[in-house]
Amino acid sequence: MRGLPDEELIVIATGSGARRIAASFGQDQVSTRPAAAFAVHVIDAPARRVEIIDRATGHSLATRTLAEDGTFNAYGMRFALDGPLETGDRFYVRENQNGTGDARNALALFALGERNARTGLGGFGAEFATLVTNTGAETRSATIAQSGAEARRDAAVELEAEYSGVNLDDEAARLLEQQQAYQALARVLRTAGELLDTLLNAIS
Repeated sequence: MRGLPDEELIVIATGSGARRIAASFGQDQVSTRPAAAFAVHVIDAPARRVEIIDRATGHSLATRTLAEDGTFNAYGMRFALDGPLETGDRFYVRENQNGTGDARNALALFALGERNARTGLGGFGAEFATLVTNTGAETRSATIAQSGAEARRDAAVELEAEYSGVNLDDEAARLLEQQQAYQALARVLRTAGELLDTLLNAIS
């Protein structure tokens, strides 16, 4: 079901065509009939034509042609169908009176933090903790490598100041080694940041 402004609906569909249908109406265009009084029948899928049926009598009330986005208006309400249509598909609209405000989706999401032994689902809390631990260990290792490189650099600077005949080739090699250590540290930190961003986006 695709949410539309102002009104939320439950839909029962038969057939193998469109997978979702929704309807909405605003306070300035309220229908004299409740949404549950209607059924929508697809009468010509290639032409995108549908028929609105009075569920109480079974009589046809109107015929509409779907817009490019799968929507049509009838009796002050806006309907939207998503997915492929097949001639003969039927949709029955019911008001979703008790399906909001109970936080069931949030509770189900929180429950995924612990692994369910029966279903095998969940456990992202432990996975996240492992990821944080591994990232921290790699970051610490890179920090130690950086400290070692800085110590070697300082030693090289002192030797250069102490001796006038410094071997420039050796110093260039040491500087290259230090540069590579810095680059490796930057890659580790960037990877750690991307992993944390991915996890935060997955659970938000």
